[in-house]
Amino acid sequence: MTRQPNILMIMTDQLRADCLGCYGHPLAKTPNIDALARTGTQFDRFYVASPVCMPNRASIMTSRMPSGHRGRFNGIGLGLGDVTFVDVLRQGGYDTAHFGKSHLQNFSTVPPAMLHEPQGRTPLPAALQSAVPRQEGEVYAQEMPTSWADPGHRVATPYYGFSHVDLATNHGDEIGGDYEAWLRGQVDDIDSVRGPENGVPKSGYDAPQTWCSPLKPEQWSTHYIGDRACDWLRDRAPGAAPFFASVSFPDPHHPFVVPEPYFSMYRPEDITLPDTFANRMPLPARNLHQQLADGTAMRGHQLAFAVSEDEARAIIAVTLGMITFIDDQVGRLVSTLKATGDYDNTIIVFNSDHGDFLGDYGLMLKFGIHNAGVTRVPFIWSDPRDVASRGAVRSDLASSLDIGPSFLAAAGMDCFSGAQGRDLFDAAIPEPDGLLIEEESQRPVLGMSHALVMRSLVTRDWRLTLSVGNGNHELVHLARDPGETRNLWDDPQSAGTRHRLTEQMALRMIELADRTPLPTSRA
Repeated sequence: MTRQPNILMIMTDQLRADCLGCYGHPLAKTPNIDALARTGTQFDRFYVASPVCMPNRASIMTSRMPSGHRGRFNGIGLGLGDVTFVDVLRQGGYDTAHFGKSHLQNFSTVPPAMLHEPQGRTPLPAALQSAVPRQEGEVYAQEMPTSWADPGHRVATPYYGFSHVDLATNHGDEIGGDYEAWLRGQVDDIDSVRGPENGVPKSGYDAPQTWCSPLKPEQWSTHYIGDRACDWLRDRAPGAAPFFASVSFPDPHHPFVVPEPYFSMYRPEDITLPDTFANRMPLPARNLHQQLADGTAMRGHQLAFAVSEDEARAIIAVTLGMITFIDDQVGRLVSTLKATGDYDNTIIVFNSDHGDFLGDYGLMLKFGIHNAGVTRVPFIWSDPRDVASRGAVRSDLASSLDIGPSFLAAAGMDCFSGAQGRDLFDAAIPEPDGLLIEEESQRPVLGMSHALVMRSLVTRDWRLTLSVGNGNHELVHLARDPGETRNLWDDPQSAGTRHRLTEQMALRMIELADRTPLPTSRA
């Protein structure tokens, strides 16, 4: 029997595909990630199921659309009863471990914006206010700072299939979980090294949510996560069971903060802004730039915001530094695998949960626009055993939903009923004619009048986006307009294409309708 491969999945947060050297960035220093592409397969048309953290991370784990796993937006934890591909690997004999950001449960104590709205009649008890019970209670608070206030708190395992968990919650220099517990043993006063008020002044990097951390690189979460993962790989017993390890970095997510030498590794004056920077085609972009012009912009939270050219250059420069820091850890992980003798039998995958505008339309962050900067992410599959595929570049449409089925197939295991992705390496399974992307929000954002309820269909040549209540519909010809700067929705000559793609989206939504649970009898 052929030995099952080990699998190492390296995740980043909010990294768009074109910020890596192997995907064409002219400045990005990512030699270790680029080496994975040279020794494996690089997917150029890999898209998220949702361009938001929690929904897409849950989609990766379950191989199901957010409408299937019910985590429509941030704030809804993945059901502990939902089957993940990690559950299957663990039951099949794999050692499973997770290091870094999980975000399968909430790690914010901010109250929800979406609540049950009384209708003026007899009030409902809390347990009956939602058709599906909310994911709440201690078992759904394992990533919350309130739980980690207990020095003895640890995530209860197995956690969505992971037998070992070393957690890093939140972002920037406010990361909690196991990392924060460790950091408290490294510095005398953790509050003295966190926040913009404690940042190291750096000329030329003046931009929202941007500062240099006074911590040493080896004290930063990126290095900590790399350390913990490398230690676990080294400490495994010789001849142990195959492993699946998830190494998930919270960067390069905002706030844009990192210690030296990475903070100023790239100079803002060397940054070339995207060609789309001055374009204001999407309605949210126009709204946000109007807010910036009239002084009402809010640029200190998680929602997209408009920036000046200098601010954009500073943010992009720091983001590249954060990416290079991650690349250094990728190099350490590969070196560790080679030192333990596991490299030749380990599939290494590099991916991100979603992208970032990063200057597109003069904006930063995400929400409300489904351009490629936000929805297209890197996906590299490096299998040292597959010599024939070294350096391959694939342009077929692929999705976050495909990760789990591909891992299970590589391990020689069946996929569970209800999974909506495909094994990317099974030539008998055809490429889909279009990918569906879902996004929703708890409240109106980006100057819009309604909470986001958006669906996009991405095909080889087109993107069709429908937005309920806001009228922010888009039709973009990706082949002729790769910057996605011309909305053809109201173009009379494109009406036929609009109708055809709308029908295609409807058929794709029917195809992805939930087919679970399985029946228990004929009737």
